[in-house]
Amino acid sequence: MIRKLGCDEQLSILLEIFFKKMIRLLYAKNLETHQCLLVNKTSSINIECK
Repeated sequence: MIRKLGCDEQLSILLEIFFKKMIRLLYAKNLETHQCLLVNKTSSINIECK
């Protein structure tokens, strides 16, 4: 049985980084369009921003 280790930990760290970057981007770009999705929380975590 393969157990995924530290997924919640990775997620919280990535979310923290993600929100810091987003806040910085929002201030820098003055609320320009920002559609960001956190995808695939269970296996591999990908943050997609368009």
